[in-house]
Amino acid sequence: MRIQVHVGLIPKVHLEQKALKTLLKIYPEGDRGRSFHCILNENDERLSKILKCLKDFGLFPRLSDESENESQNGYRFRLEKERIYESIDFGLVNLFEPVAKISLETVKRRTSDGLLIVTSDFEGQPPQLGWVHEPGKTTYAVTHSIKLLMEQADLKGIQFFPAKVMGHKAKQVREQYWELVTNLRMPRLSPGLHLIDGIGGLYEDGKSHACIVKDGFTPAEMRYRSSDLAKLGPFDLARTHEPNGGKAGTFVASKRFYDFCQAEKLEIDWIPVRIDPD
Repeated sequence: MRIQVHVGLIPKVHLEQKALKTLLKIYPEGDRGRSFHCILNENDERLSKILKCLKDFGLFPRLSDESENESQNGYRFRLEKERIYESIDFGLVNLFEPVAKISLETVKRRTSDGLLIVTSDFEGQPPQLGWVHEPGKTTYAVTHSIKLLMEQADLKGIQFFPAKVMGHKAKQVREQYWELVTNLRMPRLSPGLHLIDGIGGLYEDGKSHACIVKDGFTPAEMRYRSSDLAKLGPFDLARTHEPNGGKAGTFVASKRFYDFCQAEKLEIDWIPVRIDPD
């Protein structure tokens, strides 16, 4: 894993001419018209020079929980550390947060008996796995062929509810789809994590309607205590106890689920989930 650091966009109205000239001398490609912006690896010596220049001219990064308009000390620029994962990183962990890459939907609805119906505008065949955003949760749906393979793999904690993915303005179903469902719940996140509620306060379990992990990086990584996971037992797919990504929580997947999806070339990004020793 390597860390990329994003500085800005910093509007030029907040930069003295001398500061801007110095910044562009260090990083000429940072000129974005009315703004300055740079993306550099964490260990790039130009990064420390840019941050020193900004500090010398009285500009500082804003706090991770603070929006540009909330700063009490005048303008503060965005400073974001982004985790860039390599294949080797995924071989070192046993839990993952899956993030499906492809949306299935243009229009969606549920029937009175809970059937999910999605109208898709894909020209060709929709993907084997895709996501659908609903109030309070993100739903995943898979094709019938992927459902059969998941059942053969005996992935634990997964249920399948019928779903329909239809062509745009079409009445016929393109292919049988299945909503990916789990009734398993993860234990609470590690108490060492900094959790916020998305509206300016700290997350309160059972009270807050949203939960956002803040660890100083993008994407943030969830963490669990090993003793808490031991109580859950073996599983391949579960949802978080906390309302991450919506009231229903976000998915947490096992290494077996990850390996299955990789073997089937399903379009998913992965965020490692860390396990803290007790």
